[in-house]
Amino acid sequence: MSSKKDEDKIPRDHFVTGHATELVESLTFHVDPITGIASILELDPSTLRSEISYQKQNGKDKVIYSAPAIGFSALNESHLDQLTKQFDYLIAVDTNTIGKPERTQGCRVSVCASSAIIQALGRR
Repeated sequence: MSSKKDEDKIPRDHFVTGHATELVESLTFHVDPITGIASILELDPSTLRSEISYQKQNGKDKVIYSAPAIGFSALNESHLDQLTKQFDYLIAVDTNTIGKPERTQGCRVSVCASSAIIQALGRR
């Protein structure tokens, strides 16, 4: 568990992003009256992604989570619930590189880690 206290945590933004299949001049925001789930009709459903990010000190966004999304309902779901609906197994990969051109014993350092959950997600 992280040693940071919750109040010290950098605020994060949760978005669902997507792309239109062609150039559009406006977007149609629709809310299903029964489910209350929002959608943007011009977005290609196959391009929707659930992303969590925060703004770094240099002003750029740091994406800490990005996965395909079924729709805007992803904003109301946990990440594991989103993934369980779409996938049977999960493999995660992350790479970190020392940001400044610092060298460690003359070498630039970059570390990549991968992790696989061998039990099917639906069996948790």
